[in-house]
Amino acid sequence: MALFAHLARRRESMHQLLPVQSRAPRSAFVPRGFEPMADALVYGGDVEACAIEVGRDLATDGTALSQVVDDLELMYLAVEAGVPPFRVVRALCLAWNEVSLQYLHGLSCEDPLTGLASLPHLRSRLDELQRAAERCGEYLSSGYALVVVELGAALAAPPRQAAAGSTAASVSARFSTVLRMVEVAEAMRTVFSGGETLARVGGHRAVALVPRDAALGASVEALRQLLTDWSVEPGVRRTPRVWIESLPTEHQLTATLLDELVR
Repeated sequence: MALFAHLARRRESMHQLLPVQSRAPRSAFVPRGFEPMADALVYGGDVEACAIEVGRDLATDGTALSQVVDDLELMYLAVEAGVPPFRVVRALCLAWNEVSLQYLHGLSCEDPLTGLASLPHLRSRLDELQRAAERCGEYLSSGYALVVVELGAALAAPPRQAAAGSTAASVSARFSTVLRMVEVAEAMRTVFSGGETLARVGGHRAVALVPRDAALGASVEALRQLLTDWSVEPGVRRTPRVWIESLPTEHQLTATLLDELVR
């Protein structure tokens, strides 16, 4: 009820500010996207059905819900239709919410460029494994470890190239980092293909959450060799670091470790 009281008070104040000639159906004050609803109000159409379509369209366009509700009020004011009834507001908001939820549910926990999982996903996976280890009376660190890959610096550009333009050099460096991270992701998927969690932590590191078993050392060496052999920039030397990072025995310290790897 407070929403409709607010709409009524705002309508009265804004109505006084509008020029007399604008107080007519189909005026220029109809907000963008609400034209179908304005037509339905003026010509006796199905306003609720129009509200559903408008809500979906505005959500697809990325319009915030607060803006949608404000524009609904302005549209009713523009066509002299009073305060929007509850059923219309509800239909509009539910339609907007439905499309927004579809978008959120479609989001992936993976980096779209590299396919590596996000840092929050890695944290969640570690939490799950920690709870499982505690139920068995074990330490997570005894069964799992992190394999960390850190992008190494390429050979420095010649002084003349560096002086040619710092902005261009910066863009080129960022692009090179992205390409190298794609390379790292592909190498990690090649070596760790058994369902291990592969994630990106920060702009220049990636990690694999892997079982601590007898084959771990050989897998790390294979990954190191693969990263040395592969190159997306022929003639440019890269020196990626690859190492095994033990997980702390205390779960609280695991979050601290991840924070350090992000830096």
